[in-house]
Amino acid sequence: MSIVLHYFPLYGRAEPIRVILNYAGIRYEEITYEFEEWSQNKSQFEFEELPCLEIDGLKLVQSTSIERYLCQKWGYSYRDPYLEYLSSSLMDVRIDFTNTKIDMVWHQKNRQGWIDWVRSEFSSTLKAIEKRYINNGETGFFVGFSASIADFEMFVLIHDQFLRESVKAEMEPILIEFAPKLIKFVESFRRTSEHLQKYLQERPVRMF
Repeated sequence: MSIVLHYFPLYGRAEPIRVILNYAGIRYEEITYEFEEWSQNKSQFEFEELPCLEIDGLKLVQSTSIERYLCQKWGYSYRDPYLEYLSSSLMDVRIDFTNTKIDMVWHQKNRQGWIDWVRSEFSSTLKAIEKRYINNGETGFFVGFSASIADFEMFVLIHDQFLRESVKAEMEPILIEFAPKLIKFVESFRRTSEHLQKYLQERPVRMF
């Protein structure tokens, strides 16, 4: 089975897809597009957007829909509507966070303003995320006793936005202050997949 991920040379909206694939130990190829060449290539993708994942003879687009597809394919989803809600609602939290960061850091060029927003506004959301984790018994997962889309989403959010080496000094103190158990979640979840650990050690450093 040949799998190809198309995206820009960023973590961005493709990173949860990469994490799911690597967590499951699935091999894939990645094709990246520099921004200056994107206008020449976008017509080959539905909605003219990335990421796009070629899999099962299909070309899937829209990042969250790709994630749901992969989670259903490899058993990281739930038939119970409430459990699926608990899982997918955390996806929406990460999307809201990402959209705010893109606006403030990428478009407004106001990184310090974004950090201030995380501390003053998003801190209450961090507390709510931590409460979800605690309410599941601190099992190492956000829903039940196995990996779901909630874990992939929250791992990418917490690890990359607060604990990654290049941001850790300024962002980890916010976690320690408002939701320290999310640090334990990241450490625990990473240990559940040797493939994920290997990916994190070897993945290229990206700016966003």
